[in-house]
Amino acid sequence: MAANYSKPTDSLQKLISEMQEPLNDAPEESKTLKLVEQGFGGVEYNLTRYLDRYWLIHWQEGSFEVNKILAGESKFPILVADSREELEVSLQHIYGPSLQIDTSKLEGEWFTLVRKNLYLTEIPHDDAIKHQIAGTPHYKNRQIPLENLFEPGNGEPITLLCIAPSRTCNYRCHYCYHHDHGFTKNSDAMEQWAKSILIAGERIPRPIRFSAGAMGEPLIMKKWRDTTIKLLKRDNVISLSFVSNLFNPLEPFFDHVDPNKVGVMASLHPSEYKDHDQDLKNFLDKLAKLKSLGVDLVVNYVLAPGQIEQFKGYQKLVHALGIPTTSNVLRGPFKGKVYPEAFSPEEMELIDSCYDENSFIFDSQSHLKNPYGIECVSGRKGFELLFDGTLINCGFARNRFGSIFDDTLMIRKENSACTASECECQTLIGWQVDVERKFKVQRTLQHYVKVA
Repeated sequence: MAANYSKPTDSLQKLISEMQEPLNDAPEESKTLKLVEQGFGGVEYNLTRYLDRYWLIHWQEGSFEVNKILAGESKFPILVADSREELEVSLQHIYGPSLQIDTSKLEGEWFTLVRKNLYLTEIPHDDAIKHQIAGTPHYKNRQIPLENLFEPGNGEPITLLCIAPSRTCNYRCHYCYHHDHGFTKNSDAMEQWAKSILIAGERIPRPIRFSAGAMGEPLIMKKWRDTTIKLLKRDNVISLSFVSNLFNPLEPFFDHVDPNKVGVMASLHPSEYKDHDQDLKNFLDKLAKLKSLGVDLVVNYVLAPGQIEQFKGYQKLVHALGIPTTSNVLRGPFKGKVYPEAFSPEEMELIDSCYDENSFIFDSQSHLKNPYGIECVSGRKGFELLFDGTLINCGFARNRFGSIFDDTLMIRKENSACTASECECQTLIGWQVDVERKFKVQRTLQHYVKVA
């Protein structure tokens, strides 16, 4: 039987296009190669994540090289699919008892040849594999009916996260999540972001809550200010939230917007203060000013080693202003260790005490809760808009729907099952249905009040 050269599916066309696209001037999560599991399925293949898909790469390839793969120079079959479950079933299908690949099975209907030794895997949803894969989140989500985001819908608001790709910042916090990519302006990518977010506000007729901060300090960026000021003038934009350390002047932004449509997560970073007492006073004074204007506020603090013990003292000062607080558990590499796993039991107990009724944030950020399979509103009421206009359900599951520049943009009409193993962003944690039913998110999109 010849390899499957049938008319390319939409998935195949998208895959080829994305592999050929040049890199933008800003780091892209989608194009950051991530090792998920070594020796996947007990054979000499690694499961990796790239272009928001799962890839199986044989150990003897040596490395993951896009140009080499596109040129058909791979030595062993490479399988790519939307879900790890599809790849797990595929491996079982093509490997025999001797743990050798039966390449003739790659000529079946499950596999589409993209390039030599590169196969797109799309397993049909039929009775033959129903017992193995049909009950998984990926396949359950495939059955959800869709609707066009460019139509009014039922008038229910949606939330769009669309983080500006500039990493310009006046601080250099040693625990910052963005150190890996450096503090750069990413000017071309900012132009793309500005175009995408304004087009989204124009083309989506539904009420929109935007979370549109930046990977750096937004108030320092003229492009960010100009874009969000335009965005807030739209009647369908009911709110804009962002994260800021409040170091920079407030007037260039707040003098031009309705503060009652703005929510700010004010990030408290005392490790960056040159004159601690004076800088802290300036921070608190700006909080008081924004509160008097009608801005919705929450103050955030990173629970990193050396900072955990001071949180409750700062919390008292902020609460005295009538402003709530929240925290982020440190995650990722820090001083040669990887967190939160590197926290001692005593540190974890202290961190846990920093949360009150919003302990669901601690559970997820501490990796105590795996969201895989749980019900979530992402893809129906909440989305992430990437700076190039691509719409995904969230930054962790990363299920793609299309582009804000497409003729139609089909989204889910019902809640879906999470396909990610981690959920760490406070906004996205709040999209989990068990959280959404008990808590009402505030205008900051980072603060929740218990309602049930």
